[in-house]
Amino acid sequence: MLALLLLTAALALTEEPYQQGVALFEKGHYAEAAPLLAEAARRDPKNAQKWKALGVALAAQKKYAEATEPLRRACELNPELPDACYYFARNEYAQNRFEISIQTLKRLLKSDPQPARIYLALAQNYEGLALAQEAERHFREALRSNSDRSRLAGDFDPRLHYGLFLIRAGRASEAIPYLRECVQDSPRHVQSRIELARALLYAGKPAEAAEHLNAVLAMAPENVQARVLLQRARAALEP
Repeated sequence: MLALLLLTAALALTEEPYQQGVALFEKGHYAEAAPLLAEAARRDPKNAQKWKALGVALAAQKKYAEATEPLRRACELNPELPDACYYFARNEYAQNRFEISIQTLKRLLKSDPQPARIYLALAQNYEGLALAQEAERHFREALRSNSDRSRLAGDFDPRLHYGLFLIRAGRASEAIPYLRECVQDSPRHVQSRIELARALLYAGKPAEAAEHLNAVLAMAPENVQARVLLQRARAALEP
């Protein structure tokens, strides 16, 4: 009985920093959460969940270099742990280590419950490597596999990122239908409206671009991107 009580007490001490760290993380206090999660991982070094939590807390602060090792450990310790390898791949992408990210993502294609996000991440990595054909092929796979059951939306919408890819490729007119759909589905998503306005402006439609930019500024009055683009749209409309 005494041995069981001692074991229970030891487990509670091991879990305490993790629970405190998670509570802080959930409140958005990433800097305060990270030391506690680091201590939790140090005490329980074979626990992939704790390494993942530490890596995510660091990445949330844009400390991508520091997040690399915890996320790598999480992925290696338990490749089946939800998001462990995906987060590792995204963290590698954030550091322009595109080849490592691609290798990791390819292993996830058959098992990830949201293949659209894997294809999207692969597309972005191939774009980072300036492999435009491979990037476009994977963007299209992301669009195709973005089913209603597990649809990606908002910042992760493949239509938004494919639209950005087309704009960067000098194909703004082709981007417009994809970005219109984003705005129709999520009218309050600021970045979708900004990128639609950008595509419209580049395609020679400044009046419509200005409408969307005014809508953005009604929602986010301090948005610098929208203000700069609106100035360009107004200049284009001047006789």
